[in-house]
Amino acid sequence: NVVPKTVKDLEGYTVGTGSGYKAESIMLADKKINVKSYTGNIAFTDLVQKKVDAFFLDFPIAAYYILGTGPGATPIPELKLLGDPIYIDDYFVGFKKTNPNSAILLPEINQCFAILKKNGTLKKIYTKWQLMNSLQAQIGVM
Repeated sequence: NVVPKTVKDLEGYTVGTGSGYKAESIMLADKKINVKSYTGNIAFTDLVQKKVDAFFLDFPIAAYYILGTGPGATPIPELKLLGDPIYIDDYFVGFKKTNPNSAILLPEINQCFAILKKNGTLKKIYTKWQLMNSLQAQIGVM
């Protein structure tokens, strides 16, 4: 029962993660970790059933599925989060580059996020949904 503080602490274990998650690319870079990638929430069932030793994932996903944070979320009482966040989560708003309004949308979206960060609204949102953690200040959520 080791509380991982770094990705290296996961070496020698079978660790689940979401396919396409930032966590997946971080773990795949370490060949000593047996990575099992999932596309659905069966991963949490596998963790409860001890088919994997741990699950490494992006914090908002963990907050929703494990802590039960957010609309429609149900906590999984058999699971708990361990340790502190290991990497910074960057969040994005996506739209098609071919959208004729994309040149206008991008600066407007960036301006909206700058305002939400500056006036404290983004921090209130993160706090409300239990997404605040020790690394959020590094992406400007203060």
